[in-house]
Amino acid sequence: MTTGTPSTPRLAAFLNLSTESFGLLLQLLSSILLSIMGVFLKLAAATGLPSTEQVFLRAMFQGSLVLALMTSIGCDESGSQGIPGKSLLWFPFGGNPTVRRVVIARGVLGGLGFICYYYTISHLPLGDAFTLLGLHPAITVFAASAILGEPLRKYQVAATMATITGAILISRPTFIFGFSEKSGKYDDGSSSLGYITAFLGACLASGVMILVRKAGKIGAHTFQLVISWAIFGIFFSLIFSRPLAGTDGGTWGLPSSHAAWGYVFGLCCFGSMAHLLMNYAGRITRAGLISLMKSSEMLWSYLLQVLVFGEAPRPMTLVGAGLILISLVLIGVQKMLDGKSAIESDEKEKDGLMGEVAVENHMKIELHVDYGSAQGTPR
Repeated sequence: MTTGTPSTPRLAAFLNLSTESFGLLLQLLSSILLSIMGVFLKLAAATGLPSTEQVFLRAMFQGSLVLALMTSIGCDESGSQGIPGKSLLWFPFGGNPTVRRVVIARGVLGGLGFICYYYTISHLPLGDAFTLLGLHPAITVFAASAILGEPLRKYQVAATMATITGAILISRPTFIFGFSEKSGKYDDGSSSLGYITAFLGACLASGVMILVRKAGKIGAHTFQLVISWAIFGIFFSLIFSRPLAGTDGGTWGLPSSHAAWGYVFGLCCFGSMAHLLMNYAGRITRAGLISLMKSSEMLWSYLLQVLVFGEAPRPMTLVGAGLILISLVLIGVQKMLDGKSAIESDEKEKDGLMGEVAVENHMKIELHVDYGSAQGTPR
């Protein structure tokens, strides 16, 4: 069974990036795609499509796509993914009990996390919802240190604090800033269950990040992680569709117009691409760093909100966006410094080895000369 991280991807080697830097780059792209998906999600919701149905349609689309891809990909030689050479389709959750437990747990937490996410959005002011759901980087950084043994470094703590502060300034939650024009009927803050699901959603998101990283360490395939989410996403969307029917925007049904179909297609395509990239990146990169990079979704979502929906930016919102950008720069600069240190360490190691070889060769020459002299000495 594979116990280490995957080998350096070919594209990472081509771009001259370390595996972890490549993973962070993919997560950045995933966050941008997920923010674009959010635009389509918002537009689809405006047509009366319930959020649970959106989860169902996206999970069906993504699951069908991944199942088709799994038929043509074989399990690796480690046995973690399944019988070597056999199609991944026959081993959707992995090839041994350890991998299956992690992959299934990832699907369960991911499916429940989506339900909590949509319930929170439906029952809280958007500022409150996004701020509380945005706590997952802080939870993940410390949880990954405790559970996975990932090093907790000062720049990660600084980036986490900058991200949370930026999220607060962008979202302007009512429990900090008071009444907001966008708060509407939720201004009294009476929906205590919404606050519970918000915090639970943040914890579930952190759990997903940790499980995806764990799955990468024990050799699970990215498609196994994604199909697990799709299966449990379908399951939970069906289970919760009736209980949430009264507050979910309407009843299930086919999209009512060509535009609605376009919105659904957009959220399925962009959401699926983002999800695949996130799961792949999470397998090869530390959970704490991935979670911090994932928090950039709020920055991209805010920019799209200004560009697509014409919302006028506030000065404090711009400050919040700047803080999130600073957290991304902190991560990028630190990765560059780490890469430079690694190169210098490799060069020192090579110099040391060359020195040892030179000394060894010199000793061999001296021994050879001494031996030759001894052989040529008259008795």
